[in-house]
Amino acid sequence: MKRLLLALCLTGGASAQAGFPLPGQAAQYPLTTQVTLAEAQAFARVMDVGLGQVDVRRLPEWRERLAGRAQAGDPLAQFMYARTYDLFTTGQGTPQDAQVALKWYAKAADRKFATAELLLFNVYTYSLLGQPKNPERAARYLRRAYAHSGGNLRAEVALEMARQTDPGREDPRLPGFQASAGQTRASLEEVLKLDPDAGTALDWLMGIYLDSHDYPRALEMARRTDNSAMWVQMALVLVEDHPPLSRAAPDGGLVSQTAAARATTQRRPRRSHQCPAPPDGPGMRKENHPCRPSGRVRPRRVQDLPAVAGGLPRLTPGA
Repeated sequence: MKRLLLALCLTGGASAQAGFPLPGQAAQYPLTTQVTLAEAQAFARVMDVGLGQVDVRRLPEWRERLAGRAQAGDPLAQFMYARTYDLFTTGQGTPQDAQVALKWYAKAADRKFATAELLLFNVYTYSLLGQPKNPERAARYLRRAYAHSGGNLRAEVALEMARQTDPGREDPRLPGFQASAGQTRASLEEVLKLDPDAGTALDWLMGIYLDSHDYPRALEMARRTDNSAMWVQMALVLVEDHPPLSRAAPDGGLVSQTAAARATTQRRPRRSHQCPAPPDGPGMRKENHPCRPSGRVRPRRVQDLPAVAGGLPRLTPGA
């Protein structure tokens, strides 16, 4: 909801009669809402009064305000109405509330509202809102979210598509997804086209490029990531295994900067791969996040980085 609110702020709005454009939609699937930015901001304050708690005293008021527009088919009003019943993450929900929330999330998704479709993918993947896992429904909502989303939201969906086709995936794949290194790489490259600063995609692609000995592209990922562990790994590969390439690097200072970085990391254990923050949308718990130990799915070179103190493995053809 917070990300949706931020996107609403950035897109601005049209006249009250025409409605406000909903962010996160593909250009060929535009949607509008009669919910104003001021209302969305006020609603966000009610749904998060601090420490993840909801001001439950004001929920009946908001249900009354949103009901008419939700019944009329306004996708954001339907999503927000569902949110007033989605209280499982705060420990205040009941099974009956969950059923109401699920009904209205589904109505919003039926309007091709990509935010709702992605949320329902999470519901049926991680058994949220009291629902059992349903891989078939999860796969359907993921594909729908990919088709109907745009911008940063599509980048988020494309990253999940990459996880599903990752040849190194340990968890079961959703129905209809097959292991494909080429498709995983294409999905990650799409993520970066939509969100150039997506750290997970940068680190993952760097590992893929290193494995395929595409060192210029791996170096480009290393320059762009803010994950120091990945940056140091790339630099050490260049210094130890490919000194001609490292001397030819356009930035010139990468090798000398890495010497200091390596000296620092040798004195203490290196940070692990930076996991993306858990989704802040409704119905998602931290323990259900795909990068938690219970469902960890990461690229091999990111997941299994050895400690710098022990030395990084030399990268040789065929390794």
